[in-house]
Amino acid sequence: MYSVLIIDDEELSREGLIEFIPWENFGFKVVGEASDGLEGVALAKKLQPNLAICDIRMPKLSGLQMIEKIKNEVDDCFFIILSGYSDKDYFHLAIELNVCAYIEKPLEIEKFMRALKDVATKIERQKQQRMENEKLKHRVMKSHQLIYNTMLDMLVGKIRFDEGDLNKWLTNQPSPFLQWSGYQVLRIISDSSEAYQMLEKRCATLCESQQVFYLSQITDEGLLLIFEAKNNKWLELLELVLKEISTDTNIRFKGAVGRSVKEIDQIVLSYEDTVSMLKTMPYSYHLHTYSGSTGLDIIDTVKRLIQENPKKDLSNTELSSHVYVTPQYMCALFSEETGMTITEYKTQIRMEKAKELMLDSRLKLYEIADILGYDNAKYFSKVFKKYTNQTPREYRKSHGAVE
Repeated sequence: MYSVLIIDDEELSREGLIEFIPWENFGFKVVGEASDGLEGVALAKKLQPNLAICDIRMPKLSGLQMIEKIKNEVDDCFFIILSGYSDKDYFHLAIELNVCAYIEKPLEIEKFMRALKDVATKIERQKQQRMENEKLKHRVMKSHQLIYNTMLDMLVGKIRFDEGDLNKWLTNQPSPFLQWSGYQVLRIISDSSEAYQMLEKRCATLCESQQVFYLSQITDEGLLLIFEAKNNKWLELLELVLKEISTDTNIRFKGAVGRSVKEIDQIVLSYEDTVSMLKTMPYSYHLHTYSGSTGLDIIDTVKRLIQENPKKDLSNTELSSHVYVTPQYMCALFSEETGMTITEYKTQIRMEKAKELMLDSRLKLYEIADILGYDNAKYFSKVFKKYTNQTPREYRKSHGAVE
């Protein structure tokens, strides 16, 4: 049944319409009535009727004013106007508002029922059109997903195309993919297949917030993303998401990020990196990133950077950018291999350098502190004593370097 709202300031008119019109014969049911324009707008917003029947002249809002407001509140509502006036201006305004029928009072029942039949036909046609649109939308989405999945399979080498064919195929797709500055593959495996859709949504949110273009697909092998290699801040945030999900649900993950490549036909190399890494990786919320180096190479590079820059307190983000892994993974690897944190290693390097500088009696304490990146000489002295069990003065005295 299609819903009808009647708005008329004359109670007898409303009652007559409700009582004498065989609504059900045309597939209609009266769901509400209002006595003025404002009440009509409020009821229409609440009831969302298929058809509104109204008088042209009413208190508070005229029928035409009310129709304009209802159109902003109700999608696809049809209108029939009843009027005791044959004013041509009203008639033309009604046409502009796309009113289905303009019927003069006193009401001719046969004419009114013909108008109802016409409206019922329009509503049914609209309903069928909406269904066809949904079917078409579904087919388009299904086709798009097929194209999308095919593209991902080609890019990671599951479907073999030569470079020319692949470029030609991608050029015809509605995506700025060929204009990306670089490409990287992320793969995440979980011990719960139910986690992938949730994780795909979280990845999408992170990429969009960091303005990173991406393509994603859930496969039998887990979650696969190809993303533009320009801003990997989102990967750090993703590690926090994985940790959060793991803590809350006990679902385990392991993820790998392949090398960054410049050409689309090289994406398969980034994908193969993830395959190799995931074979031997334990479950962990840390993302393992390909660097072309072993874990020891990464640690050696981090140590060298710290040794060469004792004054500059390099952040973990700065250090990790030189070894192409996430800060979290770098810190975990460093601690595992050296038995100390990166912060502890920085302190060790600074204090060993401080011991050397202390032997030069010409250098003031604040000068040594400044050389090593400490703004406060008192704080430097405190750190030095904790490291050597001697104050700077005691250390100098014991080594014959009294000021």
